[in-house]
Amino acid sequence: MSVTASPIHDAGGRAIGVSNVARDITARKQAEHSLRESEEKFRQIAETINEVFWITDPTMSQIIYISPAYEKIWGRTCQSLYTSPHTWLDAVHPEDRERVIRRAKTSLVTGE
Repeated sequence: MSVTASPIHDAGGRAIGVSNVARDITARKQAEHSLRESEEKFRQIAETINEVFWITDPTMSQIIYISPAYEKIWGRTCQSLYTSPHTWLDAVHPEDRERVIRRAKTSLVTGE
């Protein structure tokens, strides 16, 4: 239950009563609990798999999340990618970079 109490004033500004509003917040609390459970499952998966993935903003200019396996597999710190999001490309073999860049740009357009 969520209760909000507000004073009621007369024309002279003197408090003459209280207005109370009570709301049933059971559904909101259940939704918050479900969200926390979902976030915990994601965290457990993301932090224990031996795969690298990251989440960026739509422009790919800011890293929102990088899986811890990045450090083990790519040999670079997660913080380095947060600081300089485009440095992941440095780890791609020079002969593959153009193809990888082209594919990344296509993904931005198509959403795949």
